[in-house]
Amino acid sequence: ISVLVTACPCALGLATPTAIMVGTSVAATSGILVKGADALERAGALDVVVFDKTGTLTTGSPTVTAFIASQVETLDQIISLVVCVEKDSEHPIAKAVRDYARRQSPSEIPSNLKSDVQNIPGQGVCCVVNGKSVALGNEKLMQERNMRQLSEEISKFVTEHEESGKTVVYVGVQGVVEGAFAVSDELKSDARETVTALRERGIESIMVTGDNLKTARAIARACGIEIIHAEASPTDKVNIIKELQSKRSPRAKDEFKPTSVAMVGDGVNDAPSLASADVGMAIGAGTDIAIEAADFVLMHADLYTVVRAIDIAQKTFRQIRQNYVWALGYNAVTLPLAAGAFYPSIKVSPWLASILMASSSISVVLASLSLTNKCAAPSRSPLRAIKLGQ
Repeated sequence: ISVLVTACPCALGLATPTAIMVGTSVAATSGILVKGADALERAGALDVVVFDKTGTLTTGSPTVTAFIASQVETLDQIISLVVCVEKDSEHPIAKAVRDYARRQSPSEIPSNLKSDVQNIPGQGVCCVVNGKSVALGNEKLMQERNMRQLSEEISKFVTEHEESGKTVVYVGVQGVVEGAFAVSDELKSDARETVTALRERGIESIMVTGDNLKTARAIARACGIEIIHAEASPTDKVNIIKELQSKRSPRAKDEFKPTSVAMVGDGVNDAPSLASADVGMAIGAGTDIAIEAADFVLMHADLYTVVRAIDIAQKTFRQIRQNYVWALGYNAVTLPLAAGAFYPSIKVSPWLASILMASSSISVVLASLSLTNKCAAPSRSPLRAIKLGQ
């Protein structure tokens, strides 16, 4: 009877679920929603974290800081076209451009005059307004639509603002670039701290954005990211994730082990890459489709929650391994005693075996509960946005 009672695998059965329960609970109190234990396990073995730019590394509240038109006499006409084109858009940059244009526009063009609308992911939007072909988006879109940039002033405007980290939105009308907006999106104050913390944990940070290379470099320089992929479409982002996954993990020893990649994003364009990554982390303020595709939902605007999620995952599975060591160690010691290996010097009666079995289970539960203290968030300064020029 003592052998049967002592051999009860309660501690082994409790080792994993108790630690997972406490780990996910601690994550929830930190504003991190975990969609499954497998996601928590994968997050504890990451090699690379890929960040989107707009709304992830930046605050996601862009504002238009400047506008230029190729000809002063066409300014009102361009502004009216922009309002009409971006009227129904939900993209943060499109909203910023539309709101600015509305404040400047003397009148709005009726929506029924807009037709043949094409939303090109990662580039912009094209349509026909009142018989005129209009394109609104980045430089890649202008090139693909054969928009000829004729104004030297616009070229200087673009260079000046891109080098300072601003996003330039072009306005093309009837094959000609007629104007451009400079859009500023402040970098989150903890972006550099997050990248530094990941580097200290042996995790590489990469930025993937649909923005132009100059703007991407300025943002990456500000937050300490060395590897960037600019002008990337949603399909390009997925391909970049898969390419990273095909490489050998820097943590691998002898056998080949693929690189484990996490993607952090917030928009519709990020959803495919969030689903393709080993771990998808969606900013809670992002779109529903991005949240649906992700394994983790970061409810706070604080980017450092990415580091918190990884730390909690690592400590949770470290605790699971410790629980198994304790449970197996208990069986290795008590089973020979209960079987009479040291009888008559040591005799384990059924009631004592029951106490030993219960104490092992209680010890595993208490060890799992210690995760609450082990995963306690360090004190940090409150989140605030900073400008790239600071």
